[in-house]
Amino acid sequence: MLFIEVLAPPGLLDTGGRADLAGRLSARNLLGGSADGPGSTDPGVLDLFASLSHVVIREPEAWFADGVPVTAVDGPRFVVRVYAGAWAKEMADHLVTAITRALADVAGDRVYAEPRAVVHVIGVADGGYGVYGVPHRPADLLERIESARTREPGQAPAGTFVDPVCGAVVVAGEAVTVELDGTAYGFCCAGCRGRYVKRHRAQAPSS
Repeated sequence: MLFIEVLAPPGLLDTGGRADLAGRLSARNLLGGSADGPGSTDPGVLDLFASLSHVVIREPEAWFADGVPVTAVDGPRFVVRVYAGAWAKEMADHLVTAITRALADVAGDRVYAEPRAVVHVIGVADGGYGVYGVPHRPADLLERIESARTREPGQAPAGTFVDPVCGAVVVAGEAVTVELDGTAYGFCCAGCRGRYVKRHRAQAPSS
């Protein structure tokens, strides 16, 4: 679900450093959250995300900032492009924070003191994401996510909801909610809520 491209000055990271950073930027680390608590991703959905996510680390031969060549001698500097499909807006805050933290863990806190870690979270136009040989729109991706889900709403810890579409554990006060037939449901985002409500209405007996 994520394609992460990291630009770093040549020589800043050795082979081990690149592997370490790639691991920190994996879908499991960025999107996993705690094992079962608030903010955690459903294990089956996380497996799906991991299978569809990639990290590429590049070292450009020609890179300039304010007309000056960017080199490892000057210290850490990163530009990160994250293609987040149809959920760029919903995921941007989390991804910027988590990715910058991963860069700091590898290269030091200087990335917080100076603008040395620029993160772009980029959306993909409807129908512009292709996998399994065909374009996938948000509804298609949600269908795959729902099929991968292992948690059920009845498994929600106290004070939380389990999103019935993606299985995420969401704090009650932060959830996007809807009440259907007297039962309250909580979702991680409006997209999951919209899919659930649409299906519920389609399955409701006609009067």
